[in-house]
Parts: sequence; C-alpha cells; structure tokens
Amino acid sequence: MKGLSTRVWALMPLAVALNLVMSNLVALLKPLPLYLDSVGTVLVGALCGPGAGALAGIASIAVVALTAPTFFPFMVTAAVVGTLSGWLARRGFFATPTLAAVGGLFLGVAAALVSAPISAYLFGGVTGGGTDLLVAYFRSSGRSALESSLAQGLISDPLDKMVSLVLVQLLLAGLPESIRHGFPQGHCLAIARRVRRVRRGSGLSGPQPRENWGGPAGTAVAGQTDGWLQQLTPLTKLLGLLVVVLMAVRFAPFQAGTIASALPLVAFSLFGLGLSSGVGTEVGRVVGWFWTPLAL
Repeated sequence: MKGLSTRVWALMPLAVALNLVMSNLVALLKPLPLYLDSVGTVLVGALCGPGAGALAGIASIAVVALTAPTFFPFMVTAAVVGTLSGWLARRGFFATPTLAAVGGLFLGVAAALVSAPISAYLFGGVTGGGTDLLVAYFRSSGRSALESSLAQGLISDPLDKMVSLVLVQLLLAGLPESIRHGFPQGHCLAIARRVRRVRRGSGLSGPQPRENWGGPAGTAVAGQTDGWLQQLTPLTKLLGLLVVVLMAVRFAPFQAGTIASALPLVAFSLFGLGLSSGVGTEVGRVVGWFWTPLAL
C-alpha cells in the first residue's frame, strides 16, 4: 500500500502473529465466549491509522483462509475492526483503560452487525468456537440462524472487543513515547500519565492529584515521557525479548502444519529487525511481557 512507512510494514507480521496466538489460546480455553483474534489488528489501527488497520485485519484472515477457505468472507469484518480501531484512536479512546473499554463496546456492536449475516448464512451460526454454545441456546428457543448469530454477536463481540482494546491500551502505555511517535498515529495516542511533584527542601517526590499541580507547596514537573518498560534493566529487556521467542516455540505444536509453526521464525525476524532499526525489539518486548503469562 503506497504511503506506508517501513515501520508500519514491519508491524504487520507481528500483528498477524498476535491475532493467531491469541486465537489459538482462546481455542484451548473452550467454551470461553471470546475470540481475541483481532488484538494485532487493533494495535496496527491504533498506531498506524484506519487503512493500515484494515490491511492488517485482511492479512490475518488471508493467512487463516489458506487452510480454511470458508473464512475468506470474514475479511469484511476484520477490515471494519481495523478501520474503526484507527478511528477510535484518533478520537482519544486509547488514553485510558476505561475509554478503551467504551470504545471496545462500540467496536463490538459494529463487528456483530457485520459478522452475524456471514456466520449465519455460511456456517449456520456454528463456527467451532466457544460462542457456539450461545448460538445453540438461541436456536433451541426457536430463533433463526441469523437471529441467533446476531444475538450471540451482540453478547460476545462487545465483551471480546472491550478486552482486546484494553489489552492494546495497556501495551501502548508501556511503549516508550519515542516509539509510539514513530508511527503515523502515534501523536494521537494521548496516553494518560502521572505527573510527579518534587517538594522543595524535602527531597521527596510522589504522584499528586491534578488539582495540586503547580500549587504553592512545590513545583510540578512532568514525569518520564517514556513507558514503564524504559525503567527495566538491560538484562530484563533481553529476557523479555527471549520470552517472545519462547512464546512462539510454545505455541507451534498446537497447530502443526499451519502458520503457527512459523511463529518462531517471526520472533527471530523481530530480533533481527530490532538489531537493525530498534523497532522489533521494543514492540516484541512489550508483547512478551503482556501475552507470555497467558501462554504458560
């Protein structure tokens, strides 16, 4: 796609890998009524804009459709999720976890309205996920496949997208500001941060309420502009990167013969990218810290 920077293209494989890893994890936790297969799509949409988000979603479905061609129509849903994620980021919905949850509610309703007809007419509402239990319940009450799919979507999709957007918001809050601003929409992500007050003569500092900023008791100074990850030691940062590789290796056996077996290659590619430009190391480190505990 013309106009996308190298950093945006470098983020795409990571987004696809994130979507696949989270989707496989949820599949292992049946009957969890979630998908979590659009976390990477939301991440790209937030950092890079609606167009890039739509492209990341389409790419993820294309990879899945290589072994399950019937999933091709869900590219429409994935594109909508990526586009709206970029739109929500421009309007400040990633500033706090609470705003991210509100944005996820809106995004989930939109995704349900788009995906329900696809699920109903192509699969009869049954897609092989944990949400099939909800569809079966509504079908048993006499509702049609479309009505059951829509009812299921309006229950599970908002919850799924709320969790996804909150996870992405936490990830973005952990990224250094310099890394976020290296992406097209990084400047739109006004992540809420603490401001620390240094009390004159006391040598003490600590977080203060907003109403006291700049008051007579002391001088309000801005806290670190980098994410909390910047406070880690070099050894911890290296371990975080290694964890990303271990996470990829951990998931490979679950989907033998599919794209999951390529996840270790993705992780090592990120390592090489990090050595050359500093992008893969920073992003991969954050992914490791947030998603590896779920994989173990």
